[in-house]
Amino acid sequence: MYCARLLGVIVKTKAGIWKPGKRIHMQLRSKVGIIRVLAAVLLAAAVPFAATDAAERIPVNPLLFGNNLLCYSDNGFGIWDPQRRCPVEPMLDLACKAGITLWRYPGGCILHHFQWKSFIGPLPRPANAAGELAEATHCKRLFGIDEFMKVCKASKAEAIIGLSYWESTPEDAAAEVEYFNGPASSKWGKRRAANGHAEPYGVKYWEFGNETYHGDHGYGGKTPSVQEYCDKFIAVSRAMKKVDPSIRLGAIADAPWIWDALPALAKDVDFVIIHAYASDPGYTREGKYGEAEAKKAFSTMLSQTEWFDTYFKKIMYYIQEHPAFSGRRDRIKLGITEYNASTLVEKERPWRFTLGEALVVGDFLRVFTDPRNHIGLANYWNFANEFWGQIAGFGPAYRKNPAQLVFEIYKQYFQKYYIETGVIGPLQDKEVDSKPEVKPIMPPPACSKIGFQVILPGEARREGRLSFKNFCLTEENSLTGELPLNWKLDHVSGERLGSKGRMDFYLSQADAGKVVLAEAAAAISGESKYALFYDYLTSGILKEIHSDNLLKSGDFEGSEAGKYWDLRAPKGVSISLSSGEGLYCSTALRMDLNSESDINIYHGSQTFTTFPGTTYELTAMMRSDLPEKQEVGLSVQDTRGYRTMYRISPFVTGKSDWTPIRMEFTTASDDGAKSCAVFLRHLGVNGKPGSISGTVWVDDICIRQIGNPLPYLAVKYLDADDHIIGQEAVFHQNVATWTPVTRRGVRIITANASCSADEKKIGLILINKDMERSQPVRICFDNVGRRNSSKETLVALKGLTCKRYLPVKASILNGSRIDALSGPGPDDVNIRSFALPSNDNREVVINMPKHSLIALLFEANSCPDKEEDIGLMLKK
Repeated sequence: MYCARLLGVIVKTKAGIWKPGKRIHMQLRSKVGIIRVLAAVLLAAAVPFAATDAAERIPVNPLLFGNNLLCYSDNGFGIWDPQRRCPVEPMLDLACKAGITLWRYPGGCILHHFQWKSFIGPLPRPANAAGELAEATHCKRLFGIDEFMKVCKASKAEAIIGLSYWESTPEDAAAEVEYFNGPASSKWGKRRAANGHAEPYGVKYWEFGNETYHGDHGYGGKTPSVQEYCDKFIAVSRAMKKVDPSIRLGAIADAPWIWDALPALAKDVDFVIIHAYASDPGYTREGKYGEAEAKKAFSTMLSQTEWFDTYFKKIMYYIQEHPAFSGRRDRIKLGITEYNASTLVEKERPWRFTLGEALVVGDFLRVFTDPRNHIGLANYWNFANEFWGQIAGFGPAYRKNPAQLVFEIYKQYFQKYYIETGVIGPLQDKEVDSKPEVKPIMPPPACSKIGFQVILPGEARREGRLSFKNFCLTEENSLTGELPLNWKLDHVSGERLGSKGRMDFYLSQADAGKVVLAEAAAAISGESKYALFYDYLTSGILKEIHSDNLLKSGDFEGSEAGKYWDLRAPKGVSISLSSGEGLYCSTALRMDLNSESDINIYHGSQTFTTFPGTTYELTAMMRSDLPEKQEVGLSVQDTRGYRTMYRISPFVTGKSDWTPIRMEFTTASDDGAKSCAVFLRHLGVNGKPGSISGTVWVDDICIRQIGNPLPYLAVKYLDADDHIIGQEAVFHQNVATWTPVTRRGVRIITANASCSADEKKIGLILINKDMERSQPVRICFDNVGRRNSSKETLVALKGLTCKRYLPVKASILNGSRIDALSGPGPDDVNIRSFALPSNDNREVVINMPKHSLIALLFEANSCPDKEEDIGLMLKK
C-alpha cells in the first residue's frame, strides 16, 4: 500500500476501489487479493497507461475503408461493363480484397453541375447539361445511378451520394431522396421501379456539394459565401429529411470556411466533410524529381498526417464545447470523403503510384481508426484508373498500385476492436515543414526551469471568457508522467488548474494593455526535450478596431506612389501606374498580360506591418478586360512564404466593370508574423495552367486591422538563479475554437492495433517513416516493456487482459526506394511474408527496414481467467 500511495495510482479490484491518500474500501481476504493489488500497482508503475476494460472496447468503424467511384466514364473507369450492363467481376474481386465498405458517387468536382435526373432511365440518356466540367463531355452516362447501385450491391458496400450545390434546389434534393429511398408507390419511387428496382435502395449517407468554397472552376456558377452555402444546406437538409428522416447529410465545412460554417450548421448538419490531402511541398510536373527529392517530399507528407490528427481533434473539441451544438454533440462526426498524398511529379516515375504514397495512406488509416477523432466515414481518392487509381488497367493484366496493397493488409490483419497504443521512441530530426505547431520544446543547455505566462497582449480589448484546459508538460521521450506545475492565478474562476484541470479568465474592456493572467514554473533537466499539450478556448466579443489604412499610397495618387509599390513583373506582363484610368479618372495600378505560356503572377506588391494572430480586412476596387473565364484577384501572404499564411480574394473574370473586392485574413500564429505583402494574383485559366491575355486595373486598396491580437502563452527558460536565458511565445490562429497545441516532433514509428472480441487475436500495423535507417522496435502486451536504448521504439498495447501472445503471421510492404512502383521484382513494392521470433511471449523485438510498413498477427498463448494465474505470471 505504501508503494501504491507513492505512485499515486488507483487500484481497481473485484472487492472495490482503493484511492491513494484515502480510506481503504476493500478487504484483502486472501493472498490472491493481495497479488491482484500488487499486479495492478506494478503494471501502473512500469508504464502509466490507464487500463481499458475489454467489455468497453470500441469497435473499428467499417465505413473508414471507403473509396470513390466516378460517373464521368461510361465504364466507371473499369468497374462497369456497359455492354453487358453488369459489374466487372475481376474488379469486384479486387475491391473485395481491399475490404471496401463504402462507395462515393458521382465523384469530386464533377458534382458541381451534376444533374442526377440525366443519369437515370433507359438508354440513350440526355445530352450533357450546360456547365458540366470538360471531363463529362465524352461521357454518354452509361454508368449512372442505378448502375452504381448495382456495384454497391455486388460488392456488399454502402453508398454515399453527392448533391450539387449549384444544381440542387430543396425540391430537387427531396425528389432525389425519394428516388433512392421512397416506396414504389411514390412519384419518384415509381420511376425507380420502372428502371428495374422496385425496392428502395435505402441510402443513408449524403453530402451537399464538393469543395464548394473554391467555386465551380468558372463553369457558370457564382462562388457562394459561407452564409449562402449554410442557408441553402439547411433548406435542402430539411426538405430531404421530410422524405426520409433517417438519412445523414454532410456539409462542406473545410478550410477556409470551417470556423464560420460550423455554428451556422450546428442544428442541421450530421457530419462535417473534410478533404485530407498530405501536400507535395512545391513539387510540380516539371520541377524537381528523383529519389533524393522523393525522400524530402514524402518525409514531409508523412509528418502531415500528424497535423491532420491534431486538426480533426481541434474540430471535435470545438463541436463539444460550442453552445450551438448543445443536444447534438454526440451525433456529429467527421466525414473524410477524399484523402490521399497530393503530388504532381511525373518525371522518371509518377510519385502518386509509389511506396511513399502508400505509406501516407497507411498512416491516414491509423489516424482515421482512432476513436478520439470521431471519423464517421472515409473515402480514398480513387479506386481505379483516372489520375489516381489504386488499380490500373482495364483488362486481365490489372496492376495493383501500392495503395491497394495497404488496403489488402488492413483487410487481412486488422481486427474488429480498437486497441490504444503507447509509443515511446525517437522523433524526426527536422522541423515539420509548414506546420509550426508541431515542434518540441528544446531548452538551452544551462536551463534549470521552464516558466509559463498566460498573457493578454498589448492594446487588446475584449469581453468574454478565456479558458485553458488539460495543461500537460512531459519529458519528450518519457512516460513517467507530468511535471508538477504550481500556478499563480489572476482573473480566475472555477477549478484550480494543477497539471490538469481547467482555469477560466473572465475579461472586460478594462483589461487593456499587457496583462499577465497566470504564471507557473517547473524544474527540469536542461539535457532533455519536452512536450507541451493544452486545449484553449475563447468565447466573447472582439471590439472592432478598423484602423487606418496600413498601406502607403493605396489609392496610387501622388508622386510618391511608385516608391511604395514594387512594379517588377515577369516576361509577358507589364505593371504600371496609369493616370486617368482609375475610379473617377484617378490613377490606378494597371496590369497588361500578353503571354502564350502559363504565368504564375504574384507581382505589383507592397509590404506592410502586422501583429501575430490578428484579423485584418482587405478591400479594393477591380476592373478587367480579359477573355471569358480568365481571372485575376488580389492575394495576401506572410513575407516568410505562402506556406506560413496565404489568402486569395474573389476574382474579377472576363470583361467586368469596377467591382468591389473584400476578404478577411488572420496572420500566422507565431511571433515571427511581423509583416505581410499584398499583390496581384493570377492562377491560370479556370484554375488550370494556361496562357492569358488582357488587362486588369485595381484602385483604392485598403488593409485595416479589424480584430485584436489573441491571448497567448509565453514560455521562458530560466537558469539556476532564475535569470531568463531564453523565451518564446505560442500563439493561436482561431478565436472561439478549442485548439490542441501539440509541441512535439513527429514519431518515426507509428502503430495501430486491434483485437478480436475475445482478445485471442491481435492485429498490429507499424510504419517506419525514416527514409535512411532501419529502426529497432520492441512490442509489449502487458505495459511493462522497457527500452534498451534511446534509439529503440517501445510499442505498448494498452488494456489487454491476456498478457502472452505468439506471432502467427507477419508481412512487410516495402521497396528498394521510397519512389518505387509496385511489381513482382525484389526491388519493386510488394508484400512479403517473414517469420518473427517468439521471445518470452510477452515481448517481440523486430528491426523495421527504412520506409516500410509491417503487419503482425498474434494469437493468445495464455489468457488468464483465474485469479491464481496472475500470481504465476508475476513469479515469472
